[in-house]
Amino acid sequence: MRQVATLIVAAAVVAVPQAAAKEPLVPRSVFGIVWHNRQTSVAELDARTLAPISKSVTLGKAAGFLGRSPGLGKRAAFTVGESGDAIRFVNLAKMRPEHRVQLPCSISRAMLWGTANRLVTTCGGSASSILVIDPVKHRLVTRKALSGTLSQVQAQDGWLVGLLAPLDGIGQARLLVLDDSGFARTVALPAVRAGAQLVDQQTYRMQLEWPAVAVEPGGRRAAVIPATGPLTIIDLGTLHVFTQTLRTPAAVRKNVSGAQRTAVWTWSSTIAVSGTDWVADGQSDHSTPAGLTLIDTVSRTSRRVSPLGVWVASCGPGGALVVAGCG
Repeated sequence: MRQVATLIVAAAVVAVPQAAAKEPLVPRSVFGIVWHNRQTSVAELDARTLAPISKSVTLGKAAGFLGRSPGLGKRAAFTVGESGDAIRFVNLAKMRPEHRVQLPCSISRAMLWGTANRLVTTCGGSASSILVIDPVKHRLVTRKALSGTLSQVQAQDGWLVGLLAPLDGIGQARLLVLDDSGFARTVALPAVRAGAQLVDQQTYRMQLEWPAVAVEPGGRRAAVIPATGPLTIIDLGTLHVFTQTLRTPAAVRKNVSGAQRTAVWTWSSTIAVSGTDWVADGQSDHSTPAGLTLIDTVSRTSRRVSPLGVWVASCGPGGALVVAGCG
């Protein structure tokens, strides 16, 4: 039985106005990734039923949506392969596959595609690097190694940002800032610690510290949000860094051995934060949801609105905030 991935390529909607002026504009169709076992394909789907209404294009194993071309967005890029180390380009207008570009490392699910012949993305982990790919000639143009372990990569409004942690251990983080030409800058974040550290060689127990990264709509600023401690704001133009101490209600502290956060900066000047806490209570390794917290960047206050939630994302301007969690 076919299963439609929860990731629907929302950026690919074909909006059709409704007859009545008072009714909202809704799309008739969207493009989505269809899974069958581990094999994937992309197809145009009916927006209401999610039934395929076009021929499908085979992508390969474990594909994920990467982004659309500039302008009208008639081409799309997908990560493919079990390790995500290749890009498959698809002509959405003709539903026709194009070339596959093999890459030297596993890429993140964030990219900048500002001009037809330049796509900028990154690899994380021990192979952290910046990749510039030519989607017209279907080739890797440059690869630039980064000093550190790159994670929490986000792309929005012409900027790609991510956290750089020490290669081996937990320490002071830096913010990587890329523009759509591939030009890179970094800035130290004195109040932010990030990374992974082996704390028990026999059991391979790790301690993780990965604060969330969120980019303000419009691309003027980025925020780094740790599990505890102040909020760090970075001006993406000047790389000026400043911290904000948040007023927050008292909460019961857990015996936490590590934390990872995700965040979305909404159009209402609020940052929605969720994530996972790894609990150190003498039992075998296990985690608990961090819940959903809303940070008001104007009043510098925060409040926890739900104990559930480990991941948060947005459907875009005027869209819904999506929180995934467990009970």
